[in-house]
Amino acid sequence: MEKIKLTEKEVEYLNDFVKMGRAAEALISAYSRSFGMQAWIFRFTKRIIGEKEYTRHHLRFHTKLKERTGMNLKY
Repeated sequence: MEKIKLTEKEVEYLNDFVKMGRAAEALISAYSRSFGMQAWIFRFTKRIIGEKEYTRHHLRFHTKLKERTGMNLKY
């Protein structure tokens, strides 16, 4: 699988999310952007599928994001 290179602006955008204590949203947003999906829709994931399921998906998103971009957000 070919890795996707995030721009400096995208990395800055994601790190701003992390600084605001919204690391999960940052990861999901980055995942969405790297796969060409609308990132904003994932902000409602937690409310839609519930906390436990959201946490499980968050971990999957993080794994896929690392595979796809080589990026590892620290939070």
